[in-house]
This record gives sequence, structure tokens and C-alpha cells, in this order.
Amino acid sequence: MKVLIDTNVLISAALFPHSTPAQAFWKANTYPFKAVICEQNLDEMKRIFTRKFPDKLPALESFIYNSLLSIEIVDTPERPVKEEKLMRDMMDRPILRSAVVSDVDIILTGDKDFLESGIDHPRMMTPSDFILCSFVIPQRSERKGIIMMVPLGSECRESKMRYPAPWGGKGGNAS
Repeated sequence: MKVLIDTNVLISAALFPHSTPAQAFWKANTYPFKAVICEQNLDEMKRIFTRKFPDKLPALESFIYNSLLSIEIVDTPERPVKEEKLMRDMMDRPILRSAVVSDVDIILTGDKDFLESGIDHPRMMTPSDFILCSFVIPQRSERKGIIMMVPLGSECRESKMRYPAPWGGKGGNAS
């Protein structure tokens, strides 16, 4: 399952290694997930660090170097995709384009322009929602779009159907 990690999550993970975005970043780098970023993410990240955190550039370089050992970098296509018209921020469109063309399942982001876009696939998730949910990979014959999510705790905001908790407690939701 592919997860594109948006720039704001990458920056938070690089600056605050014990934060929720950092935890989500590491989860996205763990099986059954395959973390991806696009060229636009790297360019944005370097630009923001140079402007806002110039003293942290060595930490950024170390973070990028170590991350690239496990993260796939996908192209940022120039040709628009139909989902782009739902994006308010023109700067986010290349990232969405990369996700769509690379067949990403989830965009991990804190950006409201993504979260409020109304785009169903790829699924937009905040770092905290991504951490709260565990994912069930459908059988090959059932694979169509997004996977079912089952909460680790008592609730998962991305959910719609009820499932019992595996430990016998109150059930949560899953979609």
C-alpha cells in the first residue's frame, strides 16, 4: 500500500523526531506500507528549510539521506489529472498529480487544502488519523481502491462501519 508523505509531515518529522508526524512518517515506512515522496516535496522542503530554518540544514540533509534509503522518489508529471480541479492551492497540484499517477493509496498530510479537497482516492489522512488506524489489506480479487481501516482504539474518524474490538472491548468503526 503506497503512502505519499506530504512536505509538512516531512518537515515536522525532520524537526521533531518524537512528534505525531514523525510517528506517522515511520509507520508509513513500515510494512505493509511503501512510503513515497515526489520531487516537488523535496524541492519544497529544501526551500522552506533554507528560508525558515537555515541553522537546521545539516539535520535536513541527514534526514533526507537516511530517509531515501527506504523511500521511493516518484516523478512529478507536468500533465494535469482530473482530480486537480478540486485543489484550491495551485502549489499542491503537482503533489496530487504525483500521487495519482503513481497510484498512491493515501496522502499523509496536515494541509487543509488536501484534507478538505473532497478527493476520495487517494485517501487524505492526517498523521494522527494514520497512527490511530490499522489497515487490512484486501485479497487480490477484492482489490479496488482504498482498503478497510480498523481502529486500534475506540474510534477512527475515517470510519463508517462498526467492527468489534479484537480484545473484546467496545467496537470501533471501519470503512
